[in-house]
Amino acid sequence: MQKNIRDCFIFLAVFTLPLFSSCGSAKISGVDLDSVRKDFFSGNYEIAESADFAEVSKAGKKYSWLPYVFYLGLSDKNSRRAEFYLSEAMENSPYPLNVTAYSILIKRLDSPFWEKALEFGGKFNRQEYREYFPYTKPEYTEALKAYSGFKEGKFKSAEKLLNQNLYELKGFSGFYQEKDSEYVQEEFYILRDGVYLISLFNQYSSGLGEPGTDLSGLQKLCSDSGFLDNLRLFFLMYPANSQWYTLTLDAFSSFYEKVKEVFPSFFETAALKEISYIKEAAQCRQLSASMTYGLASRSFENLVGNLPEEYSDVFFAFYGLASDCGKAFLYGGGGKVYNGELFNLYSGLPETYTTVFYMGRLSNAMGRTEMAAGYFEKAFSLANTDSQADYALLNLFEVLRKNLPEKLSGYITKFSGLWHDTSVFNSFWEEYITYLCENRNWDLICRLYLSYGESLHPDTEARLSYLTGKIISDSLTEDSLNQSVSGGKDLEESCFLNALNKDHNLFYYRIMALKELEKAGFAQETQIDSIIPVSMDFSMKTGFKDDLMDSVKTLLDWGFEGEAAKILQNYEFLPVDYVESLVDCFYNSGYWEKGLRVASRFMYTPDRKLTKEDYRYLYPRGFNDLIEEISGKFSLDKNLVFGLVRTESFFNPEVGSSAGAVGLTQLMLSTAKDTARKLKISDKVTGVEDLKNPRLNLILGCSYLSEMISRLDGNVLNALFAYNGGITRVRRWRSEAEDLSDELFLEVVPFQETRDYGRKVLSAASFYEYLYR
Repeated sequence: MQKNIRDCFIFLAVFTLPLFSSCGSAKISGVDLDSVRKDFFSGNYEIAESADFAEVSKAGKKYSWLPYVFYLGLSDKNSRRAEFYLSEAMENSPYPLNVTAYSILIKRLDSPFWEKALEFGGKFNRQEYREYFPYTKPEYTEALKAYSGFKEGKFKSAEKLLNQNLYELKGFSGFYQEKDSEYVQEEFYILRDGVYLISLFNQYSSGLGEPGTDLSGLQKLCSDSGFLDNLRLFFLMYPANSQWYTLTLDAFSSFYEKVKEVFPSFFETAALKEISYIKEAAQCRQLSASMTYGLASRSFENLVGNLPEEYSDVFFAFYGLASDCGKAFLYGGGGKVYNGELFNLYSGLPETYTTVFYMGRLSNAMGRTEMAAGYFEKAFSLANTDSQADYALLNLFEVLRKNLPEKLSGYITKFSGLWHDTSVFNSFWEEYITYLCENRNWDLICRLYLSYGESLHPDTEARLSYLTGKIISDSLTEDSLNQSVSGGKDLEESCFLNALNKDHNLFYYRIMALKELEKAGFAQETQIDSIIPVSMDFSMKTGFKDDLMDSVKTLLDWGFEGEAAKILQNYEFLPVDYVESLVDCFYNSGYWEKGLRVASRFMYTPDRKLTKEDYRYLYPRGFNDLIEEISGKFSLDKNLVFGLVRTESFFNPEVGSSAGAVGLTQLMLSTAKDTARKLKISDKVTGVEDLKNPRLNLILGCSYLSEMISRLDGNVLNALFAYNGGITRVRRWRSEAEDLSDELFLEVVPFQETRDYGRKVLSAASFYEYLYR
């Protein structure tokens, strides 16, 4: 791979000549830039640690990408030196490196370069910055400036800034439809409203304790209904895992303690006691948000047990507090969850969607399935949003699937068509359909498809459609189902055509349906071209300048392929033809995995149907020469090997799994050593690092797959299952499903990972065969 990248340097240099002209003549601490590049490429960042700041800054005026590259070299250490290079990159690098640098630095509130980033953010006037980088929006910059003012003690100027540019100081502008609705992760609103509260805390605590302190203003503030409303909304509703929530809570705590120090009994009066409880509730939420659930659970126990009823009814009407309390009890309650103690405590809270939902979760943890189902059904009736309704239904279906599957079909009938976002239920349907296959409940599978198929997610509908056709084809269901449907088509044919032609993402079922249609004489292979156009007269003018492409090319040349991909993550959309040019940069440099991930992110667009040529970027032939040579040596279909490598590693020769599998074909070291011994090349495999060699890994992986095919009587599907899950398991699974065809056997494999693996490899292999035939 390194040879490919070095070769690509010549290609890149032609197109980035302005960046690299006279590259070799510039020096950093006596080292020429070409040597620096080679060091960085090999992972040696010593020059970044020892280089003089001024030298890098000076060289960066000419080679504008240089400070950003130096920042990357030290970014893992998160040091001040790295932040200096980041600030230089912000001021000197081209777009989008400058904006990317700004977006990183502006979030580091304790950085000595934060003020410089703040000043830089106020200079933006290009609309595309604001579209792709939220931190460059003017209102965000204004809020950050106000926060900076409070940080420096410039309270009046900061308040003036808020008053003039953000909103009236009388209260927040709401962005929640209901108190009991899930919160929106909009950091700007949390920052903006947090800054407003910080201004009030600073304003009314400054000067406390000095001679002649007037208590009336403080009493008026704390008794004001608008102020209390804002406190409740911010601390009981807004996401507690935001850094702005933490900063505002710190200011709130300081304000509270300062007031208590001067007036010890100030918050003890009945009228002001609520403020103490709001602070305690906010601190409980912060513990839950930081996932210290054990401590959070104990803190919430204390809060719920001691909170007066008039406050409890108000506080726990807010989604944020009720949800964080429910999570803390569920994940941190230990034995108190299972014996019902926390359920009893939580059930005393006001009845809202959120509290009822978590009563369902808690009762399920106690093993009370029917009680849990009742709560989830009630939560569904209390839902304020489509999302809440869907998650109540999902939990209802899941608790029944796992514990009372025989009752589930009745509930599906009861709630059919009442779900909203069908993708929420994909994992449920995956497992439930597999359960029905395992139990040979073929009739119910067919009836689910015929009754509800069109109301489900397209992927679920495709699976049910194919299975219904296959069940009829294999004569596994009642004769009464095998009837004509609209258009005079046989039901079996109609099911396969639906799986083939409908718009869904499961190419496996599309290919399998096509094969069934061909076998029955219903269709020709050329039908695929009607689903995937060979080409389209479609082009978009990108409107993007070459600086984005140049930035990507420069980072790739310096060996920062991860950062080259990362700067593209700031974009929600890029035109497909532009993406293909970017992906070519990655592929031509040998960075197959990163290029494939960029292609996968940007090429699926709702307004354009992908063509055969587009799909070649999503199914590239990485390591083509090696795979063709080695697959032939072991008598394997090269398309099968391409599909396996794409599925296993995305063509990354150095990738490792959490289980210990390594390389292009994801081999375990023990398997690799055993295979090497059989091939009489044991000396080639001494450790994990050897498996990162593309040629050796492919030889071992292809040999192992070939062996599995041979030992499983030439059955490729079973061999793939064995490759993923082990041959002993596969033989046991197959012996328990001797009555099923290979196609239906895939559906009853117990492990979802192995089922998905089989589908992915076979569909990828079919794709490669279609794209490159």
